[in-house]
Amino acid sequence: RGEAVVKIHIVQKGDTMWKIAKKYGVDFQELLNLNKSTIKNPDKIMPGMRVKIPTGKPEDREWNTDRTWKDR
Repeated sequence: RGEAVVKIHIVQKGDTMWKIAKKYGVDFQELLNLNKSTIKNPDKIMPGMRVKIPTGKPEDREWNTDRTWKDR
């Protein structure tokens, strides 16, 4: 089926990775892993940064070798 589509969240003032995970109903660690190549310190995200949000149910996805999600 190819790679899963991700949503993009633009960080707003007051956002944290934890709040973003809760807003989209995704696992916190999954969110961190998906963004670790672009967000070096999840405690220091700034307004305007782009955060990838995994889509679909976790059991419907698996990691590609480049650490992106693909549909099973």
